[in-house]
Amino acid sequence: MNNLTEQPGRQSPVKISLLVYEHMLTTSVSLPIEMLRAGEAIARKYDRNAPKLSIQMIGETLAPVSTRALIKLQPDIEIDQAQSGGYIFIPSLWRNPRPQLRKYPKMIAWLKKSWYDGATLIGGGTGVCFMAESGILDNHPATTHWHYVEQFKRDYPLVDLKPDFFITQSERI
Repeated sequence: MNNLTEQPGRQSPVKISLLVYEHMLTTSVSLPIEMLRAGEAIARKYDRNAPKLSIQMIGETLAPVSTRALIKLQPDIEIDQAQSGGYIFIPSLWRNPRPQLRKYPKMIAWLKKSWYDGATLIGGGTGVCFMAESGILDNHPATTHWHYVEQFKRDYPLVDLKPDFFITQSERI
């Protein structure tokens, strides 16, 4: 058998990682989790062997992260211990992303490694700046919050910015 459950007919859990960092929008984490859990419940209602989700929040450290909504989120694992793979959500940031990017060089490096290890990266709004900062978005289409379009163009000229798009997709990005 080739899955984690070691039971016939069962699939390995789908690995979902969510980065958590200061000044992120709480809904950039909570909404995807709620949508994914609803999808998981529906899938398992119709197929008891449908894969479960393995969701973890990854922080720079294990210290609680203060969000813009004053809600503290407790990371499950710190970035130094996190494994690549699966799907990685990069939440949107409140206001200018530049100061936050400087605080999280380990996350930026981990995203790049994860991408090259085969993970699928999903960035929301200004969260895509983490991917752009790592170089992953070079020569790929991307979009971001309308307020930061000009800054994004200056900071990441190799990214094929699509400011009029709400969603872009390229390979596993």
